[in-house]
Amino acid sequence: MVFLSRLTSLLWILGSSLASAIDYGKSLSLELEVKPEISIAGLTLRVTWPGLAGMGDYRLQIINGMGESDYEVVPVSGADIYTYLDTTAMVGERKEYRIVSYRVAGGQSAYGHAVGGYALPLIDDRGGVVLLVDAAQSAPLSEELTRLEYDLRGDGWTVYRQDVAASETPPQLKTRIATAHSNHPHINTVFLFGDLAVPYSGNNAPDGHIDHYGAWPADAYYGELDDTWTDTQINNILAIRVETHNVRGDGKLDANKIYSGVELAVGRVDLANLPAFAPLTETDLLRRYLDKNHAFRHRIQSVSARALIDDNLSHLIEGVAAGARRSFPAIVGRSQVNDLPWSTAQTQDYLFGCGAGSGTYTSASGITTSTSCAQNPTKVSFNFLFGSYFGDFDNADNLLRSHLANETHGLSACWGARPYWGVYRMALGDTLGDIMRTVYNERSSSYYHGGLMQRDVHAALLGDPTLRAHPVAPSGAGIASPASDGTALQWEGSVETELLGYHVYRAAPESLQFTRLTASPIASTSYTDTIPFGTDAIYMIRAIKMQDTPSGSYTNASQGIYLARTAQATSSPLTTWRNNAFGDTIMDQANSANPDSDDSPNLLEYALGTDPTSHESLPLTLSVSDSTLTYPENVLATDATIICEMSANLAQWMPVAIDSQSFEAIASAVPGTQVRLVTLNLSNIPSDRCSFRLRVVMP
Repeated sequence: MVFLSRLTSLLWILGSSLASAIDYGKSLSLELEVKPEISIAGLTLRVTWPGLAGMGDYRLQIINGMGESDYEVVPVSGADIYTYLDTTAMVGERKEYRIVSYRVAGGQSAYGHAVGGYALPLIDDRGGVVLLVDAAQSAPLSEELTRLEYDLRGDGWTVYRQDVAASETPPQLKTRIATAHSNHPHINTVFLFGDLAVPYSGNNAPDGHIDHYGAWPADAYYGELDDTWTDTQINNILAIRVETHNVRGDGKLDANKIYSGVELAVGRVDLANLPAFAPLTETDLLRRYLDKNHAFRHRIQSVSARALIDDNLSHLIEGVAAGARRSFPAIVGRSQVNDLPWSTAQTQDYLFGCGAGSGTYTSASGITTSTSCAQNPTKVSFNFLFGSYFGDFDNADNLLRSHLANETHGLSACWGARPYWGVYRMALGDTLGDIMRTVYNERSSSYYHGGLMQRDVHAALLGDPTLRAHPVAPSGAGIASPASDGTALQWEGSVETELLGYHVYRAAPESLQFTRLTASPIASTSYTDTIPFGTDAIYMIRAIKMQDTPSGSYTNASQGIYLARTAQATSSPLTTWRNNAFGDTIMDQANSANPDSDDSPNLLEYALGTDPTSHESLPLTLSVSDSTLTYPENVLATDATIICEMSANLAQWMPVAIDSQSFEAIASAVPGTQVRLVTLNLSNIPSDRCSFRLRVVMP
């Protein structure tokens, strides 16, 4: 009874704080836009925002590479739009702006945040990402996961993938992450893909409900590498859901907040346990997510540069949509932020969306439900939703995770008001993961005004943490071919308008990182590398654009497109097959390698003429009634001989004679190969129980 009394008292304090005069928990929004201007006086960044009635002077603070400036007063002028001219701007320098104004007669203050810059430089290297994949999805999603790795590398990431069992505990997964970071300190991001362990921590109710008080999912645990996480203090079993109970020694942690900040951004795509989407399985939904992720990155599916806000909790004095109102104009422009019903997004697409309503685990009143996500999906790419219960995402048909399972769009979903997510930084190229670090690494008392519960462990990013707001249409396909002075590269141009040109990159096949060859973007769709064509190398092309946004401009790059290598005239049959089979992929092409994780290493796939980039069973057909064994043979593999052997004891092997051969098409054959089917007569086998194997012999 004593513990219950204390808990009730604590919850009353939490509830009363939402209605009291604590300034950081309730604030109006100032919608900042930043535009570069060039005048006789030089380069200027013009910061504008709409005035609010009853406010005092606006105080603006600038943050750049030199640190935080003092606040500078921008007097009230009575105009509808206020302006501050930053005459200290320099080309290539990024600045951040914070504006605050206090109401003359007391009450809510107003805050605004923005980034600004003119022609910010290209970011070639975005760091390292630990990609942890549920091992149960590795085989069925082999091609899609490999494509994801290509896309990540093609956007400047070094990928460290590990396939792990879903049974691994949070401490085991964290050990993997910490070890990878220790070995590769440039790792700054973790991407959890599939039904991997969810850590729980805390003794709190971020949504204010006594029946939801206890431990919440805490993916920040995976990104925080310095603090000691204990499980010795809390003993709370009052919540309705057992998952929320937190008892000493149960594996659920004590911490409510991340005081030291996080080293790594963490994002999760977990689409298990979503029965509303039946008959689609978890694998189907994960494949859907990977497909729309790829389509967004390559601008196969473009999204309108606009944002949607539907706030059905506007009566809450904290201003649950304040973070969205501060951030969205910086990315899409003030005029492109629309206050409309969330259902509008069933027919119109939006890059960003903020929806708030009274919630359950599977719904937000006036916004949507998990069932609606399955039957009438909305077209919002980056979702920030708020309401009771569903911020705790590890449950059946959870509303946030359901948005990732949408048929189109639905690339991310966050519980987007406690704290606010400062996505305005995506206006100049930051990733979702960068924003996640902001939530944990900046305090309301310093620069970023995060509202209630900043640094609380429950804040989670559901979605790919490496995504950015402005994809550029990449170049078309291309080839690398021999030239008298090295290696000639040619590619089809991008459909993107107003390009600066193209950058060319090269990597060794075994390397995880690309090196840029071009000092500045080239206008041509061809390039000659001085290294000889015979040198093992992988080439990649990225289209380059100066991205103009309501916050300035930055140098933006498309996804990398990998160039296929043509064969030299003197190439061996194996080299010709390898070029045809692998094309522009960067899989391990060694003879003994098995990049598609099926039953056949590359050398056997060559001899059979089958595809080494597609997971498939060994194409053998055994007919007991006809006493025959049939397999394909690549007749162009003149430097390889297939020997079929049989054994009654797996110790002694003897060859099996060929009975007949016939040319037939097989679905798994690599284009450019000629395949015939070889049939072996098994009528004279020495035992009624025999094993068979194929052995490839090279000269």
